[in-house]
Amino acid sequence: IILLPSLCLLKDYGILLQRIQRFNLMKILRDEKSVQKSLATWFKVNSYAVIEQCIDNPVLFNNITECRTHDIFGIDIVAKRNNLWIIEVKGETKGGKAAAISNFYYGIGQIITRMSVISTNVNYALAVPNTDNFAVPVKKFLNSPALQILNLSIILVQPNGSPIFLNN
Repeated sequence: IILLPSLCLLKDYGILLQRIQRFNLMKILRDEKSVQKSLATWFKVNSYAVIEQCIDNPVLFNNITECRTHDIFGIDIVAKRNNLWIIEVKGETKGGKAAAISNFYYGIGQIITRMSVISTNVNYALAVPNTDNFAVPVKKFLNSPALQILNLSIILVQPNGSPIFLNN
């Protein structure tokens, strides 16, 4: 005897499969680790020296590859070509818009606590995925005079990994 699944079950299975695929695509493109990986790759491709999870003060190094790193802690991305970039990365979570807003401001706080010098040679940035959830805090913060005073940028990371640099 051959049992055939009902059309209703097949339809439900198809919908479930589509949802799983959409969720996995979102996770690949927008969670913190994937946003960080995409942005680090962009800097490397554009001839920057890149260190991830730097636990030292990168401003103190001529060669940032001498910074010590850690598997979990540290500055998400430090990149140097002519200027130094110190970048905190945030990504999407299951918490939706409320979590994105909270993570955005938490990221700003992390950057400010790591500032040891304000200089045109040191660029600080918060990188977030370019999503609807992050749109609200990004729009609010873009008019802040803190961006220019602190040499702080917001980096929107596109689904294809390319960044859009927003600064005042």
